[in-house]
Amino acid sequence: MKFTIEAYKLLKKLQYITPILQKNDISTIFQNILIKINQKCLTLTASNLETEIVAKIYVKNFYSAGEITVSGKKLLNICKGLPSQSIVKIEQIENNILQITTLFSYFKLLTLPAMNYPKLYFSTYQVQFNISEKIFKNVIKTTQFCMATNDIQYCLNGMLLEIYNKTLKSVTTDGHRMAILSVELNTNILSYTVIISRKNVIEMVRLLNDSSELIIISINKKNFKLKINDITFTTKLIEGNFPHYKKLVIKKFDTILKISSLQLKQSLTRISVLSDKKFKAVQFYIKKNFLKLTASNEEDEIAEENIQVDTDNEEDIKFVINATYIIDILNVIKDDFIYVLFNKPISTIQVQREIISKDCFIVMPLIF
Repeated sequence: MKFTIEAYKLLKKLQYITPILQKNDISTIFQNILIKINQKCLTLTASNLETEIVAKIYVKNFYSAGEITVSGKKLLNICKGLPSQSIVKIEQIENNILQITTLFSYFKLLTLPAMNYPKLYFSTYQVQFNISEKIFKNVIKTTQFCMATNDIQYCLNGMLLEIYNKTLKSVTTDGHRMAILSVELNTNILSYTVIISRKNVIEMVRLLNDSSELIIISINKKNFKLKINDITFTTKLIEGNFPHYKKLVIKKFDTILKISSLQLKQSLTRISVLSDKKFKAVQFYIKKNFLKLTASNEEDEIAEENIQVDTDNEEDIKFVINATYIIDILNVIKDDFIYVLFNKPISTIQVQREIISKDCFIVMPLIF
């Protein structure tokens, strides 16, 4: 193996793939990346048995083919310290040593054989479609905050992606709140659902850009593959059944509030300073066209805010909700106004961008 490449090109690809490496694994191989060169195409692979990221680059000069594994962290840190325009020569020499040289620098790294490197084998896909990179990123980024973290129902620690009737829908829930967002899809796929783990959803958000270019998504019963230009992300799917979320979505409401997104977010941020630490409870008290927000804590400290709202409701209504849940929703809604919808007696609070919408955020009120 022998080739040369610009330092900035190598660094950029290493920054894409190395975050998934096992940092504290006993086996050194899981801290390594696989380097493979054939003709002028350099392939870099990082894997942790559950997830694999492959990056391809065209090198400046190619001398001989080969493949080897080397510490991803060490190679990354070496490239970070080099001038970006440096020409880096990488060569495999005797005793399984990888030699890295530039005009003024010289490094020798220990390696392990490529044959022992863990790989994810993606068999024939059952579903494949194209989608705008920007649109797909928005779908998962907007809903990811509702994923559970360490729930005993393991499927809640991830995101449901559902394809149905030319629509791609993302659904997440931690049992206390839910996010649902859908986009149109140019495909003939009738119906398909998968669940992707929390950490891999976060990895996809990191890899995706706000580009209008098309990406390719391929799925089978065990794996999910995302191809973004010269980056390929593959992960195992979560097995199990996602909760029946549709029964929680209310389509007819007897109470609708139209509220300024910015004003509500600022008010909740201020008064939640004095809310209780465990539940971040804030009382919503609606009287005619005013919303009174009240928070208190264990030290009997109190905060109040008043907001003007648009509503046809004539009854006085009270409910208590976790302020953080509403703030999280307002962090992903960019519209000037939101609609807060519910039925009496209140079992769920539904937040939407429009009164009639396929997309929504659902929050369970607190009961004390």
